[in-house]
Amino acid sequence: MNLDELFAVLDTSGDKQISAEEFLKGLQGKSSLSDEDIADLFRAVDIDRSGALTIDELRQELKNINAAIILQ
Repeated sequence: MNLDELFAVLDTSGDKQISAEEFLKGLQGKSSLSDEDIADLFRAVDIDRSGALTIDELRQELKNINAAIILQ
């Protein structure tokens, strides 16, 4: 699944944003992360602190992670 497909799955309202609730519901039971860890991850990716994630924020965060991996 690519990032666009993942975003579409998590964006259950179809408003081109992923709310904290959508993010939590989308990841619950599909990862070993606790609800608190999922909330922390959401806050870390919510670059503009709007309370919702956009596809651009997700892309930027993935670029940051890739850059960090390369620099290790």
